[in-house]
Amino acid sequence: MNHVHALLARGREILEQLFPGLNDEMVADGAPLLDMADDLSWLTPGGWGVRFSSELRMLAFTRPLLDLHVRRRLAERHQVEVFDNTEVVRLLSNGKKSLVGALVRTIDKQTGEHREFAGPGLKSVTRLAASPFHVWRDILMTSGSLPEELKTYIQRLHEMLDALEQKDMKRLESVFERANKSVFDGPN
Repeated sequence: MNHVHALLARGREILEQLFPGLNDEMVADGAPLLDMADDLSWLTPGGWGVRFSSELRMLAFTRPLLDLHVRRRLAERHQVEVFDNTEVVRLLSNGKKSLVGALVRTIDKQTGEHREFAGPGLKSVTRLAASPFHVWRDILMTSGSLPEELKTYIQRLHEMLDALEQKDMKRLESVFERANKSVFDGPN
């Protein structure tokens, strides 16, 4: 059973900035815009609150209605891919309190098998690489650990290249296992 959820003014404002026209779409789909002081009854320790007309508006809806509209809007964006039957296992950060991706577990629709992978994914990384310098400048200036991370990355690329040139599949497998372990357990 669904129960009513609501967005107060700031929540509506934020969602409207992210998804222009979302409030109007939800109202058109039946979500009422309520006067918080006049349309609702408030039970306080002193009894029922007095109703009066106000400018305090809130948008009321069921959670599935909000999810439907947000999901529809996200699906319109080329850089977003929506996965059903997916759970976030762990959020990934750069160690500086910045979210850089997520480790998720999903069920493959074709095989029914569970798959685990980490974001942001190749599409996002490719788009990031093509970003203007000011985007990169902000990333580079806020990541104090980036030089060490790049050195480690280059070292691991050299290990992979050496193993590949020597056709040493055991060593390559070890590199991949270590990389997978660091994604799931954190850097070693």
